[in-house]
Amino acid sequence: MTKPQNNQRISRREFLKELSFFASACFLGKFGSPWIAKTPLGEFSTQPSRNEDPTPLPESNPYFKPIEERMFQFLISHEIRRGDRGRKVVLMTYDDQGYRIWIEKLLDVYQKVGAKASFFFTGNNLLLYSDQIRRIVDEGHVFGSHGLVHEPHTAMKSEEIRAHLKEWLGMAQEIVPDYRVRYFRFPYGDRNDRVRGVIAEFGLQSVQWNVESGGLDKRTFDNVIGNISNGSIVLGHMSRYYDVEYAERILEHLIAEGYSVESVETGKEARDRYPQKRRPSRPGYPEPRQVCFKD
Repeated sequence: MTKPQNNQRISRREFLKELSFFASACFLGKFGSPWIAKTPLGEFSTQPSRNEDPTPLPESNPYFKPIEERMFQFLISHEIRRGDRGRKVVLMTYDDQGYRIWIEKLLDVYQKVGAKASFFFTGNNLLLYSDQIRRIVDEGHVFGSHGLVHEPHTAMKSEEIRAHLKEWLGMAQEIVPDYRVRYFRFPYGDRNDRVRGVIAEFGLQSVQWNVESGGLDKRTFDNVIGNISNGSIVLGHMSRYYDVEYAERILEHLIAEGYSVESVETGKEARDRYPQKRRPSRPGYPEPRQVCFKD
């Protein structure tokens, strides 16, 4: 047997590195990583698939069309922090994901009492919740985004947030093609002007809260009922047992007290609604005034 030449040899470390790379690429190519093209095993490609977009979207998708500057500036400066304080309305909101049967139970309760809520989903597996999301939309609730990952967004680069939104919104469009997602809740409420500007590029308006349910123990009911007032936005979670278990009791109490339980869409203040129309200012006021109106 001819002895190999020196320039044909590779070190043991290099061999293991190449073997590890080959095995990883084969595994991801087979099991569907969005960043590796799906090719037959042994013919893998390390080039980003789908033109470097994790989720392909048709050119007609509204999320990837530039929005007008007026709307962009409005969304940045009109974060929703309270609902309409001029009337007895409470905005119940639910974050994260959870057991699908829990989400169905929440929806059953809201359907029973005739109330509406807002659901902010996080995660890269929205398709697992397709039936529940379609029901949320069909029954008149708000379906919003809680981000692709539940991490502080101010610690993320703007391009990373954009990539996450493209993937999340792509899945949302696949589930409810005719529904326009309009609202975003930052994980942990962590945001600043920069990240609000990034989500505004996609036509999304930030939604905060002023009452926390807790959702982790029997104090959940008192946490809500003892702290609400006109326009309160209540933070709950689809993934917390007491938020789900006490939902009917909370809603019945609110309704008995004369509150209307509505989604962010109908319960927000007039000043947080877009579009706004201008009208001439009164004499002595050189600048035109802005007046909000409902869609």
